[in-house]
Formats: sequence, structure tokens, C-alpha cells
Amino acid sequence: GGKVESPFAISKYEVSIEDYNRYCLLSKECKPRRGRVSLPITDISKASMDKYTAWLSKVSRAKYRLPTGAEWTHAADANGEQPKKDFNCTVVVGSQQLKGLSLTGYKSGLENGWGLVNYIGNVQELVADGNTLTVRGGAYSDQLAQCSVNLSKPHNGSADRLTGFRLV
Repeated sequence: GGKVESPFAISKYEVSIEDYNRYCLLSKECKPRRGRVSLPITDISKASMDKYTAWLSKVSRAKYRLPTGAEWTHAADANGEQPKKDFNCTVVVGSQQLKGLSLTGYKSGLENGWGLVNYIGNVQELVADGNTLTVRGGAYSDQLAQCSVNLSKPHNGSADRLTGFRLV
């Protein structure tokens, strides 16, 4: 519906460090990351995401890619079936920060009506509309009042600690 022209499947979770490490070990294209493998992968460029996606497409014999902005929004909105607003975004009460202190595991958080997890907050998710890149949903460092399905910011495709991705 809306701006989405054909059916698609989107990953329930953000791509994790564990997923990316498996790719690194099997493809020998990169070095596995240390740390909590249950966190979403960050600090990789769009070019590295593309290499991961091409490898996954080849080994699975399915076509994977980043979602478009319309696909991401459609899946994240889930026809308005949203859980209680309990996302990993920054919440400050008085002088104490209560939420948004760091990344959480890719399986943490509540599902929307279509089963997506951590689509708002935690890591901002890269989407691609042709050569135009944006990030969606907000990151743990964004204020809770700003984190939403509609939050969109331009992105240049470089690696940073706040940006992750999921696949279509």
C-alpha cells in the first residue's frame, strides 16, 4: 500500500555483530568484531554493507538489499500497530539520564504489529533510494520525543557508531 509498489520481506532484526562476523569468517573479506555479538553492527560503511549484502545474496541464492525509505516506513509503521513507546532513545529526568545510555541487543525491545524489533531507537537504520541515503527511526542518542517512524536524516554512507541496517 501507499508508496510501496510490490510485496517485500524485511528482516525482523537489525543485522548483528554475530551476523557480520559470520560473513567475515566465511568470506575472509573483513576481520570479525570483538565485543557483544548480540549488538547491531555499526561502524561499517555503505560500501561494506553492500559487500555483506552481495555475499549473503550469493550464498543464500536470494536477492538481498537495503530497504527503500518507503519500504522501511511501511514496515516500521505496520498500519499503525505500534507497541507502547518504550524505545532505546534518550530519556532525561531532571539531571539524570534514564534511557539511551548505549546500544542494546538487537533482540531487545517490543515488536510492532508486523514483528519488527528495534526499528525506532537503538541504531538509526540506513535506507537507500537510488543514490540518496537517509537514516530512519533515530538512534539511542536521540531524544525519545524525536525518535519515531517518521524521523529521517540525510546520510553520506560513511561508517559511524550510530548507524546500522536491516535488509529486504
